Order: sequence, then C-alpha cells, then structure tokens
Amino acid sequence: MAHGHLPCYEIIVIDKAQTTRARVFAGKEALPGAHRASRSSELPSSLTAWSLETGAQLPSDAVERCASQMLSTEDALRTLLPLPREQVPDWDRSLKSPNRAFYETNALAFNQAFFRKNLLKCLIALSRTSLRGTTGYVGADLGCGAGPMTLAALISTQPTHFLMVDASAAQLRLARRILAQFDSGRYLSLFQAAIPTHLRLSTDILAMASYWASETKSDEVNVGDLLMVHKLFLVVDDPEYIINLRQLMPPEAVLETDHVQFKVSGPLEALIEGGGGRFGYIFGRGFSARRQIL
Repeated sequence: MAHGHLPCYEIIVIDKAQTTRARVFAGKEALPGAHRASRSSELPSSLTAWSLETGAQLPSDAVERCASQMLSTEDALRTLLPLPREQVPDWDRSLKSPNRAFYETNALAFNQAFFRKNLLKCLIALSRTSLRGTTGYVGADLGCGAGPMTLAALISTQPTHFLMVDASAAQLRLARRILAQFDSGRYLSLFQAAIPTHLRLSTDILAMASYWASETKSDEVNVGDLLMVHKLFLVVDDPEYIINLRQLMPPEAVLETDHVQFKVSGPLEALIEGGGGRFGYIFGRGFSARRQIL
C-alpha cells in the first residue's frame, strides 16, 4: 500500500546482537477516542486532588472529567484485568527496585493491582498540561508496561500513531490485548527493547513515560538527554524523581511541573489501590538543536 506523502518516523533499537530499524508512517486520521461508554460511567464518583507544591485544590471540572474517563474504561478493563481477590502484595517495600524478571513474571498480577491507579495518575497529569486535546502527533510510551500512559493519551489527546516500547514481552502482550479493547490496534506499534541507552527515536516524536524513569536511576543523565532531544515530553513518576529530573534540565527550559495528591471514594474506591496516592509530572519542550544523542 502506497503511503504517499505521509510523514515517516523512525525508531532504532540497538542490542548486542543486531540493530533493528523500523519505519512508522503516521496515518492521516487521528486515533479513535478510547472513551467507551459504560454503565460505570453513569454512576456518581468522587475524586479530589490537590497540588503538593501550592496546596491548591485542582479544578473540580477537570478532576471529575478524569474520574468519568477512568470509569468509562472499566467494562473493557475488567475482562482482562479482574480486580485482585486478595490483598495487594507489598511490592513497594519488599522489592524497591523491580527488575525485568519481576515485571515479566508478575505481569498480570501487577497490572491487576496497579494499572487502574497508574491510568488515573496519567489522566490527571494530562489534564494539568497544555498537551490535553493535542491532535496529529506521533507519541512514544517509553517503558510502557501494559500501557496505562498510552491509554490515557488516547483518551485525552488525538495522536496519529503511538509507539509502545518495553523490555518485557509479557507486559507488551498484555498491552496489546488491553489496547485492542479500545479499537486502537492498527495505530499502535509495539517494540521489545531495553531503554534508554539502546533506543533512538526521531526527534519529532512526543516522548512519554510513566514509572519507567525512576527505575533507571543509574542512567538519570541518559534519561534526561533522551527526553530533551524531543520537541515535547511528558514524564509521570514519583515526586522525588521528578525533582531530580527537573534539575537535569537547562535553566531556560520551558517546563510545566507539579506534585499531586489525590483520593477517591464511591465507585472509584474499589478500583484504586490504597484509595488514592501521589505523583509528580513534568511536561516540557526539548532542545534538539543544543542536545543531540550521538
């Protein structure tokens, strides 16, 4: 099939055995909205969130929109990620730095416990940035796991194509099955690769990451450089890591960043582990003319 004059983006994955290049053509159409009406979305919900930096409560209309978007996904998610019947394992304390084997072995159990919570964090972060409602871009979810950031982006924005990159084959298989529930399969490209040092992306791609960067602390500078060669990037992660990442950025960088605390009640309470949480985000514009990855 001829691609005509559609913009082409290149992803290069380098490992010890070989270098793989894949060309991704952006479609003319935006991805279909992932918002799917469900019975759950008609129920009253309660989500409150506030900035940990200023103490100000986030606007109620934006917060309720995130709650509605979250609930609208539940009918589809429940078929693949039934809620855990037992208490969620205390992985945060027992395994402070999860490795690839952990995510590969515990892909389903981990996402049953935390996918929805991470999805809500990404939805709230997107609602706080000027990226919300953006159309016609190619995005890349780095360290995508089962895809909560990708799904949030499909709900809140309208990309033409999305790249999902992760080192875990099990996570990517689950991501493909989840995203297929939202009629987005033909707009997605999935790559199994270790990142960040073995990944090169076209600089026009909007780079996103949620809870990937904080697990590559030995490569913090590489993470910062990888993000800064892109026109746009968004990272959702632990507040402490966002502070560190912000310090890597040049002082003239234009950044939107905050730390957010949230809590839920009503129908959301059964879906969100711990009844709430906190996270940080940083949204910025890269300086590809100044910083290049060689």
